[in-house]
Formats: sequence, C-alpha cells, structure tokens
Amino acid sequence: MPMRAVAAPTPAEINAVASLYNQKEYDTAEVSARDLIKRFPKHGFGWKVLGAVFQSLGKIDESLNAKQISADLSPDDAEAWSNLGFAYYEQNRLDEAEKCAKHAIKISPKFAVAHNNLGITLEKLKRLEEAETCYQKAIALRPDYAGAHYNYAVALQKLQRLNDAEKSYRNALSFNLNEAKVHSNLAIVLKNLSQFVESEQHFVTALKLDSQFIDANYNYALFLMLIGRLKEGWAQYQWFYHPKNTNPSKPNQPNLTAKQWQGEPLQGKTILIHSEQGFGDLIQFVRYAENLKALGATVWVLVTTPLVELFKTVPWVERVLDNGEQHHAVFDFWVFPLALPYWFQTTLETVPFNLPYLSIDAFKSAWWKDWVNQHIPAENKRVGLVWAGNAVHANDANRSIDFAELATLASVKNVTFVSLQLGEKAANELKQCLDGLTILDAAPFIHDFTDTAALLSALDVLITVDSAPAHLAGALDLPVWTLVTKIPDWRWLLDRNDSIWYKSVRLFRQPEIGDWASVLEDVKVALEQS
Repeated sequence: MPMRAVAAPTPAEINAVASLYNQKEYDTAEVSARDLIKRFPKHGFGWKVLGAVFQSLGKIDESLNAKQISADLSPDDAEAWSNLGFAYYEQNRLDEAEKCAKHAIKISPKFAVAHNNLGITLEKLKRLEEAETCYQKAIALRPDYAGAHYNYAVALQKLQRLNDAEKSYRNALSFNLNEAKVHSNLAIVLKNLSQFVESEQHFVTALKLDSQFIDANYNYALFLMLIGRLKEGWAQYQWFYHPKNTNPSKPNQPNLTAKQWQGEPLQGKTILIHSEQGFGDLIQFVRYAENLKALGATVWVLVTTPLVELFKTVPWVERVLDNGEQHHAVFDFWVFPLALPYWFQTTLETVPFNLPYLSIDAFKSAWWKDWVNQHIPAENKRVGLVWAGNAVHANDANRSIDFAELATLASVKNVTFVSLQLGEKAANELKQCLDGLTILDAAPFIHDFTDTAALLSALDVLITVDSAPAHLAGALDLPVWTLVTKIPDWRWLLDRNDSIWYKSVRLFRQPEIGDWASVLEDVKVALEQS
C-alpha cells in the first residue's frame, strides 16, 4: 500500500529553512523554500520564506506576490497576513496594508508585530493619533520591541511632542544601542530641545555606526551650520546632493552636456548657477555670482519664471535663463547655488555681504508708491505682512503663523498693514474680521518678484515669517523683521537678533517652541516704539 503524502513540512524542516534566512544565506534559503513549495504546494511556509528572501533582496514585486500566496494558503496565520500588509505598505498601497494588518490582529490580538505594522501604515496615512495607539499596544505586548519604540518616537516627533519622543528613542536604544537611525533621530530631537552637546554626540555616534547614512550626514550638516560651524557644515552638506538621497527637496541631477563645477579654474569660462529648492534659497545664494565672476567666469543663472526679471538686476549675472532654456544654451560648467558656499569655504566672517545685489524697477516702484498713497493715510506707518510660507515646505507647520494670531497687532496706533501673502487661502483669511486690524490686500497686483520688490520699496518695513519675501527684502537692503521659531532654519543661527546674510534684517525669536504669541507681543512693542 503506497504511503500517504505528508501535508506539511516537519518542524525540523521549517527550522532549517528559517535558519538559512536568519543567517542571511538568501540564495540557499530560496532554493530550500522552493523545495518546500514543490513538496508541500498547499502549505504556506515555503512562500512565507520566499517572500522574506525577496524582500531582503529588494525584489519588492516578487516579495508581494509570494506573501500574497502565503497568506492565501494560510488564512489563520497572523504572521503571513502581517507580512503581506508590510509588503503592501512598501508599495504604498496603504488601504490594502491597513486591511491586512487588521486581519492579522483579528487572528492574533496579541501579535505585537501586526500592531506595529498597522501603526506605520496609519502614520503614513497621517492618522498619527491612531498610529500612536497601535505602537502603545505593540510595546505593551512586547516591552523590549525596539522597532516599536523607534516608530512610536517618530510619530511623537511628528506630533511635536519632543520630550516624549526623546524618551521613546532612548527606550529603543536601551534594547539596541547600535541602530544608527535611532541615534540620528534622537540627535534631531535633542537639537530641537536645545540640548546641543548631546545632540552632536548622537550624530557622531550615528555616523560611526554607518558613515554612509545619508540622512544622518545631511542633518548633522544642518546642525553644524545652525551652531555657526559653517565651514564644517558646508562640507557635510554636500551629502544632500548624493544620488541616493530621497529628500523631496533634493534637486534632480540635470541632464546637461556641461560639467558640474568642482572647483576647476573659471577664467574665460561660462558657468550656470542651476536652480534648486525654493525662491528664498535662490535669492539668498545668487550673491555668489560675485565670487564666480571674480574667478574670471561669465555667470549665468537658471530660475523659474517668477524670478527671471528680478535676477536680471543682479550686477554679476550676464544672462538669466528661464527653466527649460538650459537645454538649448551652451556653457562650460553648472553648479547648484547651495554648493557654492562649500567651494568658497564660507565661514561666519566670509559670507559675501555686498548689499543690495538686487534692484527695483523704477516704473513699478512709482506705481506702487501711488497705490500706497491712495490707500494709506500719510500719517500712518506702512507695514507689509507675510504670515505663512510655502505649504509644501517640510517645516511649514512650525514656521507659519495662524492668521487669527495677528489680532495681537490690532492695538498699534497709526499703522496700516499691507498683505503680500499670495494664494486663495490667504485671500479667504483676509475676509475674516480681526477687530481693529486694517490689512490691505496687495496680492491681486503682484505678478512676479519685481512687483513684490517694488511694493517693498513703498513700505516702511516688512514683517514676515521665514519665507522668500524675507530674503527679497534683505537682498534689496530694505527693512525686514523676520519672525523665526525657537530652533530656526540653520541660516538664522542661534541667540542673535541680526543676520550674517543681510544688513537690514531684524530677527524676532520664539522664546519657547510654538510660542508665536510672545513673538507678536514683541513685534507690537517694536512697532509702537518705532
């Protein structure tokens, strides 16, 4: 009588294949997993291992397919469904990832990994409070779950609960001291909590553990520049341009026949300063055209349309290209503007400070002065207002001010405010009634930065959050009061009310994280005294 086919691999066979995977012998593990699949086609374990192998090898589509088969063959295997959910998560198919993680939890309510995986999915869906609950459950089930402590800390960091995030990162390190990403993120939190000495220690530790860790290198650069160590910081900052950097602000490497400038001689050569990042960055760093010209170069600049006419006024720039024109022009080198401080070894003492380096259109200046005179009594101070930056900026939620908070300024006598804030959101906010606060809306008449520049010349001062108009006023050498967060963008440094980049900037700093009320009180007093 023939022997009956065995329906499932033995525990010894399962352990042998799992051991190969755990030892990172992926080729052998794949062969063994395929052997199990061949011998036990209706059992899901072989597919489970195969899915894990493919994931480790970066074969995302193959991993998802294997994990789907594993889950289909194992309807009561919580791990299989949790693995499938993670595969969907990696493909950004978040609704499916959420369903799989919840199904795994339904099968096994005490399966900590499934709670953690549901958490990372909900976090990516920006449902942070729900994600927080998932991480708490995962940690309660497995107090030594370092990954869940780390993910919990990331969510808390996004929620701006920095003290709680610090505690959770330290918990993660207590179970695994050698995770570079935990040290790096803890360093960022400590920086934002003004614990600068320990922050640097964790950045250094992260880079000792993984010297090629792009995010750690980049964030360490921002730290160094914030505390004023510019020369070190700019060298470190070049990691921002690394081909594998996934930062959404990183510019794509342009497809140009010209060479990227790496400090070569420029006498008799033409170099293009290639646009990157935001308008404010371009306005701030176009000043380095003077340094390039001093090396004998003919300097061109590439920008997008709103900056074209304005940048034609930079005295050291021979030609301004609108985006797209670079592919039909002939030049020798190109360079990103934020790489220039590195090549010129910029320190606190050597920042190019030849101001103003932008000019104002005389016709537009006259038009705006007439507009202002028609709308504002002669005895009133004329004050520009910008309360929000570009919404796509990673830190915009912190650097922008809620419109309603501007009511603090309503009691200042003999002031008329002029809004330079663009966009539909600002237009709707200006329809709100802030008792006693008179704000004129100039946005309908602003078409590009030459209009903004001309309007600024007709005002007594601009009050703005950290945004492009702050840089524009500074580059024009016009009075600007810039309102910055407790731990600001690196370029504003720490513990000073002036700027190394602009002579006309006065900084108003948050005394504590998120405290715009105190900043606006200080601004109100300054207006009353001016």
